[in-house]
Amino acid sequence: MMQTIDIEPMASPRPRFSRHGTYMPSTYTKWKQEFLSLWQMRSYKTYDAGIPLAVTIRFYVKPPDRIAKAKKNQESLQAESIPVVVKPDTDNYIKSVLDALNGEAWADDNQIVAIHAVKLYSLNPRIELEVAEWYTH
Repeated sequence: MMQTIDIEPMASPRPRFSRHGTYMPSTYTKWKQEFLSLWQMRSYKTYDAGIPLAVTIRFYVKPPDRIAKAKKNQESLQAESIPVVVKPDTDNYIKSVLDALNGEAWADDNQIVAIHAVKLYSLNPRIELEVAEWYTH
């Protein structure tokens, strides 16, 4: 079953380096905490270690004004059918979600054997996520 997390998608940034070591930007760390908190409030199922998982993720991204205000795009925006073909890359959005849920929705993200993801423009930014046991038949 597809679960909705009402949060603006955020792509995983590159790590930052300082003389004290490697770190991630605080905005990203805060986003992951907020995403995880929203996930935990819904008490979604968790999967034990060793169970192969398939994940489907839909990223609904706020469109830039040039797309949002164009009359020709209104119907497609309502239908949430305009693909996002600009940065950030889809894999960086995926990484944010997988990192946030690691140790919570599953024991370790190495259990994920199949991923399907899409990023679309929407006037209602959010992330929809489905996690299920992967079956070979």
